[in-house]
Amino acid sequence: MVPDPMKRTASAMSSGNFSALIGSLNSVSFSSDKLNLIQTAAASNHFTVRQVATILETLSFSSDQLKALSALRPMIVDPQNAAQLGAVFSFSSDLEEAMKLFQ
Repeated sequence: MVPDPMKRTASAMSSGNFSALIGSLNSVSFSSDKLNLIQTAAASNHFTVRQVATILETLSFSSDQLKALSALRPMIVDPQNAAQLGAVFSFSSDLEEAMKLFQ
């Protein structure tokens, strides 16, 4: 049976490219610049939940983390692992908002 090319599973960003993204995120100071970088990366890459958690940890404010997660959510290759994001959010209300993106 020939695999259906439309059902091909996307692979997450390579570790080298991901390290470069994290380096870029750590080199900018303003959250708006970080969010722009994240949105640019989300436009053409896929991510694991663990990678997304690492990205979110570069942001200082939960509101920015939720914005970033919203942009990244469609590009997550393993949404069944969303519970791993629990360690990122300090407040249960923020975690609840984050988990709504996976429903």
